[in-house]
Amino acid sequence: MKSFLILFTTLILFYSCQNEQAIISKFDEQADKIRKELIPDKALDVFKAELKVENGKWIVSGETTVEKTQNAVSSLADSLLGDKYENQFQMLPHPDLGDSTHAIVTVSVAHLRGRPSHSSEMVDEAIMGRPMQLLKRRGGWFLAKTNYGYVGYVQNKQIVRMSREGTKEWAESDRVLVTALSGRIFTEKSENSTPVCDIVINVNLKKLASERKWTEVALPNGQTGFIRNNLIKDLDGEYDQSLPAIIKTAKSMLGLPYLWGGNSSKGNDCSGFTQTVFTAHGIQLPRDSRQIALIGEKITPDDNYSNVKPGDLIFFGESERVTHVAISLGGDEFIHQAGNVHINSFNPEKDNYNAYRKRVFKHIRRVVK
Repeated sequence: MKSFLILFTTLILFYSCQNEQAIISKFDEQADKIRKELIPDKALDVFKAELKVENGKWIVSGETTVEKTQNAVSSLADSLLGDKYENQFQMLPHPDLGDSTHAIVTVSVAHLRGRPSHSSEMVDEAIMGRPMQLLKRRGGWFLAKTNYGYVGYVQNKQIVRMSREGTKEWAESDRVLVTALSGRIFTEKSENSTPVCDIVINVNLKKLASERKWTEVALPNGQTGFIRNNLIKDLDGEYDQSLPAIIKTAKSMLGLPYLWGGNSSKGNDCSGFTQTVFTAHGIQLPRDSRQIALIGEKITPDDNYSNVKPGDLIFFGESERVTHVAISLGGDEFIHQAGNVHINSFNPEKDNYNAYRKRVFKHIRRVVK
């Protein structure tokens, strides 16, 4: 009799575990469909859903930045379990952040990483003075979303936290934009004085006072210093968006080294180079080449590329997916980041002809007319 009870109990546990695993597998399958349908680009939003059993109790956990996915996960759990589960699925930003769900970058270039660790892959960079939304905290890191929607972990020492209203006040203050590729802010109106910090192109700072050669500025963290006037322009909403100006900025970065995830004038990848150039002229592009390839007017080049204008964006890829972007210099030449920033041509008769790029050419889009 005792042996029978043991066998019976074992069978019940076995079939119970089998049933639990079947439900979890079904949940995972449907959650993946939700992700594919509602999160087309995981670089721009967060979605993670998990179903598990703890102490005999069903628990749905995970997080998202898209409200529709939260509703979809709840509906999925209801269909599988009815009301017999605990819903721990979290909408971001996390409530623990309180009102301080926004931030401003306080260093010249803040690294965004795939995980909250210095050893993790760098996925992007954010520039001083730029706002970001904070999603959750993990130790000394915040999962954040940049002003153009890219998601990554930023170190808490490289930002200053504030409310949404705080970032709005910063944006509405009298500011200057750094137009030089590099430079420094000093404690006094002298380049022999102690540096406060370094700067890169597209940094923006609060303007305090200005005279003939120097402007006193405030950093987002409240530090103040002086910067040479030839390194900045007033950030008054007016940008030179002429094609010659855009090309001049692009050519100023010739020779700049390649950096995976780089998005500044210290180093960049192909889309980071392109975004940096256009940001300097008040044109905000998406972060990745595959995202940029979805905007603007499609241009079909003629045989000698005579209808391709300077500033047009050229896309490449060995398969259907776009993996590289360049900026046209007009005609058959283009400037891009591949190892370093350099100029190539589609014309086999030119010394800078690039047969590989011609072979993997996909299409051209125009974002500035």
